[in-house]
Amino acid sequence: MNKNEFTGKRIVISGACGGLGRAFASEFAGQGARLMLLDQQADTLAALVGELGGGHDFAACDQAQPASLVQALSGLDQIDVLINNAGYMLRKPLFDTAIDEVGHLLGVNLTGAIILAMIAAQRMKQAGGTIVNIASQLAFASEADRAIYSVSKAGLVQFTRNAAREWAPFGIRSFALAPGVLRTNMTDNLSQQARERLMSRVPDGRMIEPEEIARIAAFLISGQARSFNGQTLIADGGYLIH
Repeated sequence: MNKNEFTGKRIVISGACGGLGRAFASEFAGQGARLMLLDQQADTLAALVGELGGGHDFAACDQAQPASLVQALSGLDQIDVLINNAGYMLRKPLFDTAIDEVGHLLGVNLTGAIILAMIAAQRMKQAGGTIVNIASQLAFASEADRAIYSVSKAGLVQFTRNAAREWAPFGIRSFALAPGVLRTNMTDNLSQQARERLMSRVPDGRMIEPEEIARIAAFLISGQARSFNGQTLIADGGYLIH
């Protein structure tokens, strides 16, 4: 891959302050991209921009509020790449899940992601671009207490397919990445028993480093992978083999 591939490219990353978001930011900042970072807390975003060496923009926004997303991107005339990464996990049995919890999770993980993609696609309509939706291995599997989360990610996979079909004539690619169990602060703090249970279905028993997913994304966004469109790449260490 040409190491100058992303020099000057305008890349928007939602959920930028989480473990995977930071990995995306570091990967593309290191390749010369101009980043617009989105997350909830302005001070955390400002600190991240400082860590990246400055020269990037950020906007605090609420992924569950469409007007907040519109406002966050209102100053951008150019978007070359959107990495739709914001999301969160709800671990509850369906019997214990409140109606407003369903609405909020779908608002963040699915509706908000769709709205961001639609905003970005409008900016890409003339010159083309790439939209990367971050799904999950749970879009393709069922796990106890994760029903609504799984539905949100499965919906994002299907949106990706339809968006790719509609937007391809405008030079806009849309694809999804479905990571498995990522090494994050949360998983690092699990007990040994909980970790073993979580990893029991992964053949090599290894958690995925966020930087691995960022490097996969960089290749698929690059000009060397222009035929990859409308598909979901599952990077789960073999979890779904079972």
